Amino acid sequence: MNIQTWPVQAISDTHIFPSTPPSLNDGGVRQCVRVAKGERRAVSFCVWSEEPLDKLTVRGEWIAVDSGEIYRDVMPSIDIRYAMVWWQAGVSTVWTPKPILQSELLVKDPRFVVPSSTVGVNEYPTDQVDAEVLQPIDLPANHTQQYWIDIVVPSNCTHGDYQFSLALSVGGEIVERVTVEINVLPFTLPASDMIYSMFYRAHLDPNVAPKLQQHVKSKRDYFADLKNMKAHGITQPSIYEFIDSPYFEDAIKLRRLAGVCVDPLFHSRLDVGLNFGVTDLQTREIEFLKAKLKCEKLGIKQIYGYATDEAHGKKVNEQFPYWSLASKYDVGILATTYWPHIHDLHERADGRIDIAVINQGYPQKAGLPEIIASWRNMGVDVWRYEISSSQLPDRVRRRSGLELVDSGFSGCCNYAYQTPDGPDIWTDEDGGGDGRDCCYTYPGGGGPIDTRHYEGLAAGVVDTQYVTLLKLLGGSVPSLDGELDNVRAEMQSEIMHRLYF
Repeated sequence: MNIQTWPVQAISDTHIFPSTPPSLNDGGVRQCVRVAKGERRAVSFCVWSEEPLDKLTVRGEWIAVDSGEIYRDVMPSIDIRYAMVWWQAGVSTVWTPKPILQSELLVKDPRFVVPSSTVGVNEYPTDQVDAEVLQPIDLPANHTQQYWIDIVVPSNCTHGDYQFSLALSVGGEIVERVTVEINVLPFTLPASDMIYSMFYRAHLDPNVAPKLQQHVKSKRDYFADLKNMKAHGITQPSIYEFIDSPYFEDAIKLRRLAGVCVDPLFHSRLDVGLNFGVTDLQTREIEFLKAKLKCEKLGIKQIYGYATDEAHGKKVNEQFPYWSLASKYDVGILATTYWPHIHDLHERADGRIDIAVINQGYPQKAGLPEIIASWRNMGVDVWRYEISSSQLPDRVRRRSGLELVDSGFSGCCNYAYQTPDGPDIWTDEDGGGDGRDCCYTYPGGGGPIDTRHYEGLAAGVVDTQYVTLLKLLGGSVPSLDGELDNVRAEMQSEIMHRLYF
C-alpha cells in the first residue's frame, strides 16, 4: 500500500486540492513547533494514497518524552479537523472569480460539504451540522486530503517538551504515523495591545429555534459565536442589537458570559450619521439619551455609534450636527473609510471623530502612516479593516497582524464574521450566496464553521501578542520581510534572550 504523508504550512495562501500531487516524504511526518504559554498555533499535513482508502481514521495520543513523563497537570490541547474544498460563490467582489473551488472550510465530518461536478453547486449530506469528533474519510485513489491541527497552550501550562502521535488507520491497521513535537517556552504571552474587534451583524431572538441563519440568532448560537470570536482573539466584537430591542440586555449578558468586552461597546446600529436616512435633531437626541441611559443601567460607561458607512465628500459634512449631539451625550463616533477617500475623511472630519476605521485597499501606503500619525495627534484612534473575500490566510494574517504595528494602527475591525446577505448563506438560491465570500465563519447546526483565513486572522493576533511582549522587554518590531513563521521565531529568540541571557 503506497501511502504518502507530508507537512504543509498551515497559514498559507496556497490551496490544497484533491488533485495536488504528493510531496515525497520518507519516514512519516514530524512537525516541530515552539509555542509560548497562552498561544494558539496551527500545523497541517496532507495524506495521499495510490489505492483507495475506506474509512481512513486518525487517532491521537500523548507519548512520553525524554523524562518518560507523559501527562502533566496542565497540557496543551490538540484539535484535528479537515480542510475541505467547496465551491465558493465569490460574487460580491472583483478579487474572487465566480464561482471558484477553494480549500476553505475546517470541519470534523468530511461529508459536511461535497462540491458537485456541476460548477458552483455544493451538496451538504449532513444538513450543515458538523460532527463533534473527527469522522473517518473515504479517500479515493490518487487524491490528496489536508488535515488541520489546532494547538492551544493554556497560560498555566508547564513549559517543556510534549509529543503527540497521530495514528492513521484503515480497517484497524495503522498505515502511517504523524508526530507533533511541541516545545512550550517558559513565558506567557500577554494580551495584545491592539484592539481586535469584528463586524458582527447578527441580532438576538431567544424565541427562534437554533437554525442556520447569519442574521437572526438563538441564544445558543449567539453565545457560540461570541465564544468562537474570543477563542480567535476577537475580544471586542461590534453589536448589532438596537438599543430599544427587548433582547438588548440579553445580548449584553451573553457577551459578558462569553468573556468578550462590553465596555467600551462598539454599536454598529446606533446611527451617528445618515445610515438610516436624515433624522431630525430632536429625534436623534432622544436616541442618544436612551442609549446612554440604557448603557449606564447595564454598567457600560462608553458606547460608540456608527457614522455614515464609508462616507466621503459632502456626506461627511452632513453628519456634523449629529456628531455634535453625540458628543453632548458622550457617545463616541466610529467612522469608516476606504481608499482613495481616506484623505477626504481625514481633511473634513479632523478630530471630530473618535475612531477612524480604514479599508486601505491594495495600493501602496501612499502617506498612510502620516495620516495615522496626524489623526492620533488629534486624539483619534485609527484601526484597519480587512475584507475576507480573498480567502488568503497568510495575507489576512499579515494585514491583521504585524502590518498593523508597522503602519501605526491601534486596532482592527474586519468585515465580517458572517455577512447577512440573502436568506440562506450556504446556497446561491434567491441570492443567498451574494457576499458570502466576505465571511470569516459560516453558521453551522452545531456552532460556527471556521475557515482557513479566519485562522490566519487568529495567527495575526498572536503575532501582535509577541510584539507586545517584546516591546515590554525593550525590544523593537521586527522586519516584516520573509515568512511570518520565521518572523515569529525571531521574536521568540529575542524574547528568550532578553528574559534569560
